Amino acid sequence: MDLGMTLISASLILLIIVPLTLMQLKKRNKEQVLLKSLKTLSNQQNCKLTKYDVTSDFVIGLDQATKTLFYYKNTVLENISKHINLSQFIDCDILETRQNNSKNKQGEIAHLNLVLYPKDKNGASETIKIYNSSENYQLNGEVDLVKKWKDLIASSLK
Repeated sequence: MDLGMTLISASLILLIIVPLTLMQLKKRNKEQVLLKSLKTLSNQQNCKLTKYDVTSDFVIGLDQATKTLFYYKNTVLENISKHINLSQFIDCDILETRQNNSKNKQGEIAHLNLVLYPKDKNGASETIKIYNSSENYQLNGEVDLVKKWKDLIASSLK
């Protein structure tokens, strides 16, 4: 009886631990690929990342010495890589779009973007996509991340 219980317990533990471990390894490998892509992009511009954050589908980084922002996003729908010279911009803000629903008067966040406004009034603003509800089903730290990067970019613009 004890041997049977031990085998059942060990089997159940393996059925739980192995898939979770494999999922974690897959996520870590995907994040490493994203970070490698961003580092390659920064090296092409002769920059070195001093700050960066990696999420499940994009990576954002900053070279504080050259004031250059790097962004790389790879999803099924799109592949975006950007390097932005922050000396050409005067301000940064968060653009949050909400979707109305019956449960919440404000609605749920549909899009979350960082918007950089140019010094030149005829120049175009630059938008960095942080969250899109059609690509990701729920927020996973993006609100805090967008606030952090807004502050980092704002301090680099000064």
